[in-house]
Amino acid sequence: MLTDKERMVGRKDLYIFGFAENISESVAISVANNKTIKHNILDISILESDISKIDKYIETLTMGDPQYILGLGMYSGVDKNLIRIETRAKNKFRNGEIDTGLSEIIQINPFLKPNKYAKYAYNMGNSYCNYISYKIAHLIENRQLNSQYTFLHIPKYYNTEVATSEIIQMLSTI
Repeated sequence: MLTDKERMVGRKDLYIFGFAENISESVAISVANNKTIKHNILDISILESDISKIDKYIETLTMGDPQYILGLGMYSGVDKNLIRIETRAKNKFRNGEIDTGLSEIIQINPFLKPNKYAKYAYNMGNSYCNYISYKIAHLIENRQLNSQYTFLHIPKYYNTEVATSEIIQMLSTI
C-alpha cells in the first residue's frame, strides 16, 4: 500500500470549477481549454448557486481525489484590479453556520502564489464561494481528501483574457 506522499509523486491532475453566469464560468472554461497547460485536467465543472448541487460536486471530488482543485468565483468588492487568492474560509453561509460545532475559520494553503495581478486575501465573505471552500478545506484538513486547493476570486468586470492568462501563468509554477 502506498503512503500519501508516494501517491502524490508525479501526479499533476487538476479539477477546475467556476460558478454559472459570471466571469468565473468563462475563465474556468478558457483555462481548461488552453493547450499550454501541463496539467491533466480531469474535470471542468460549472456550478449553480445551489447548496445541494454543490454538495454533490464535493462528493465527486472525494471520489476523484485530484491532486489539485482550482475553484473560481466572482467578487465585486475592493481591489477590483487584482485576482484574490483566498486563504481562509469561515463556517458561515449567509446568516447561519455551515456545519454546527466545527471550527469557525479554516486556513486554506493555496498552491498558487501571488504575482503582480494577484494577491492573498483573508475575507471570502459568506456566500457560495465560502461555502464550497469551507467544505473542501475541512475535508483536506481531516484527510478525507488528499488534494491541494486554491480558490481565486476574479473581479466582476475583469478582462476574461487577462484573467485566463494570469491563472495559466500561476499554474505554470506548480
